[in-house]
Amino acid sequence: MSAGADPAESFSGDGTDSGLDDWRGGSVTLDCRPEYMLEALDHLERMHGGAVALLEREGFGGEDLERLRDLLTEPDPEPTPG
Repeated sequence: MSAGADPAESFSGDGTDSGLDDWRGGSVTLDCRPEYMLEALDHLERMHGGAVALLEREGFGGEDLERLRDLLTEPDPEPTPG
């Protein structure tokens, strides 16, 4: 990006000219140290009342939250008997 260019313009396209693979269409494996995740969850709780409260304030409804939960989690391999 040249000096003085609007940084928002670099993100406004569809990305086809970036030379990067589009990772959004397939599965993505992310890894994070447990202490980093705990820090993030603690921050969400302290500053926003938790992830769900923050998302609801931003307009996420019940179906949106359920879909997000399904996308971000894996089924429990050993469900507890209920």
